[in-house]
Amino acid sequence: MMYIYDIIKVVKIKEIFMEHQLSNSEAFAIFASIFGLLLIFLAIAYVVTAIPTYFIGKKMGYENPWFAFIPVLNTLMMHDIAFGESTRKYFVIYFVASLFAGVPYISWFIMIASVAYEFYLLVIFYQTFKLPIPYIIMSVIPILSLVPLYTVAFGNYKYDGPLPHFADNYRK
Repeated sequence: MMYIYDIIKVVKIKEIFMEHQLSNSEAFAIFASIFGLLLIFLAIAYVVTAIPTYFIGKKMGYENPWFAFIPVLNTLMMHDIAFGESTRKYFVIYFVASLFAGVPYISWFIMIASVAYEFYLLVIFYQTFKLPIPYIIMSVIPILSLVPLYTVAFGNYKYDGPLPHFADNYRK
């Protein structure tokens, strides 16, 4: 049950906020500040994940380890390390399908399939380095996913070679 005093407090708070309406320039300044901070945060997060990916590519003798800094090519590099370059056709299918993620009626299916494929890629990628199961579980949890990434990049885990792609197993 609300008391009169609580109702008066709510009304006073509303009055304080209603007294000062933001001008267009003030609203734009607030929006631009929030957007700018978000961009800075995303850029830092991207670099924090790209650096160990670069060192993994370099450690593996990957032809172009700088792919780690380019959004689609970093996933291609991880795919090549996990499955070998002979399975790039599956990556192309994944990439082309993800381009249709905005198409009505099929977008949910494509988004779910993309996320599932990314998880599958991460699990296989870390299995090629013989990481223990807890690290593989951490690889699909946001923020904790940095632990296995940095462990592979700067640890003493040896590459065990590419694993077979699940689609190759169905054709046999």
